[in-house]
Amino acid sequence: MKKKFFNPELNQYDYYTEVWLPETVTVKDEKDILVINHYWKDKDGELWGDFDNPMENVYRSFVAYRQKKGF
Repeated sequence: MKKKFFNPELNQYDYYTEVWLPETVTVKDEKDILVINHYWKDKDGELWGDFDNPMENVYRSFVAYRQKKGF
């Protein structure tokens, strides 16, 4: 999926391609938690967090941590 966003860091609008990547993260005392993170890739291949929801991947990591801990 492609979507047009305003990138405040670059101060311009551009089209980005949606990317989902499996990554391992560390949250508190738990290492190597597998999380599927969400990014938007620009035309140069650089990955950006969601411009409309910048904390999305942080929340995903926290949910995975809670599941691993049995909460």
